[in-house]
Amino acid sequence: MSLDMEPRQELKKLALDFLKAIAKKATDELGTDKRRIQQSIWTIKTGSTFSSRVFKREIVDHAGILEEYQSKWSHENLFEEQKLKEFLSAHKVPIDERVRYSLLQNWLQLPDPFKFDVPAIANLLDEFANAVSDKIIILKSCYAIEGLIIDSSPILLEEGINIHNIAENELWDFGEIYFCHRTYLDLQYLPDDSWKILEIQRIKQDQPIHRESTLNAILTALRLESSGSFRVIDLGTEFNYFGGFALPGGISSLRMAGGEYRTFRASNQVQMISGRFGTYTLNNDGIQHLQESWPDIHKIMESDTHYLRMPAQRLIEGGFRDRPEDAIIDYAVGLERLLLWGVEDELSYRFALRGATVLGWKMGRAQSFYNNLKEFYNLRSSIVHGSMRRKSRLKLNYEDARSIGEDYLRKIWWWFFENGFKEEDGLARGATEIEVRILRGLGPEESCRGSRYEQEI
Repeated sequence: MSLDMEPRQELKKLALDFLKAIAKKATDELGTDKRRIQQSIWTIKTGSTFSSRVFKREIVDHAGILEEYQSKWSHENLFEEQKLKEFLSAHKVPIDERVRYSLLQNWLQLPDPFKFDVPAIANLLDEFANAVSDKIIILKSCYAIEGLIIDSSPILLEEGINIHNIAENELWDFGEIYFCHRTYLDLQYLPDDSWKILEIQRIKQDQPIHRESTLNAILTALRLESSGSFRVIDLGTEFNYFGGFALPGGISSLRMAGGEYRTFRASNQVQMISGRFGTYTLNNDGIQHLQESWPDIHKIMESDTHYLRMPAQRLIEGGFRDRPEDAIIDYAVGLERLLLWGVEDELSYRFALRGATVLGWKMGRAQSFYNNLKEFYNLRSSIVHGSMRRKSRLKLNYEDARSIGEDYLRKIWWWFFENGFKEEDGLARGATEIEVRILRGLGPEESCRGSRYEQEI
């Protein structure tokens, strides 16, 4: 079903009349009781230290109003509600009771729902009409990113996906003392006014929602863009208009009178560490590059066959590892995928030669890259095969090798991406281009010639 302009305008008018009727009931029957004191706590910076404070403000008691609606007002056959119900029934809108209830929920979350001549009400009615017309579910997933420093906000990746500085209302919401936020380790966390909020909005019709894969693609894009550490906290998924569904993964729900549920927060939030060393910072050039590359990275990470997907995934998985040996293996596997296409022997030599050719393409210093890659591959072999003889002759320690693996995998990945090899068949063409460059003498072949004949460690 899709509503034409005239029925859509009628629906919006009926919805507005319904909201005004509920607003009048709340004002007449609850008076000042339609508001409550909200207490929230979050961390702020005071001088050179951080401290937590409790803040108080008066807000609309949306939970109390919804309870009154379900227990009393919905049974009073309000004229405005009847007209809305008749419209929804005539246009065969499924579970229209949940649709009306969700409309009330979203209205009561506005900063001042009792002001009807503001753009927020018009936007709410437009969103409601679109949802009813197309029988859609709007899902908004929200994550907090701790330790991310950005030069500008918001960062818009595509319509419905953005990263922004936490807003004051979000601090109040996420820090409300009534809702206890705990990790799966049962360690309490508090919102921080330096948090960045990642918001992913998805619209579901007949297609599944790929919430986790979208998050994975975003984290991968950030990991490809820069090194550094940050933490991601899952703040949950919110349904609009067609609520009342169960979600996996420890999502908590607020029970309303009458048995309805509204998903609002994840009590068992996911924690992830991306990167190991230093803060994660994106300047304006990095932000622009992230936005320009995001559409292609998103497609790559959603593909089961693209050759760039696995190396990018290994880059992010290596950042999660506590043991440097495990991270080295992740980075080595990613580099092998990019550098050893078509190679059947002399693996260590071809791995180092091709990698040094790519890394020295513009920067020079091919011999240094070659030496590091050769040592990195030898260390990888010693970890895999456990040879004490190999270990005794290695020149790299685990932490240095970890840093080299991350840095080189990121740079070589971008070389394939930015030099015309971002299509699914780009691996073979990219490897051929590297070999051509070596054969033309533009790579480090001559400076590394002696290494080909040295004894493998």
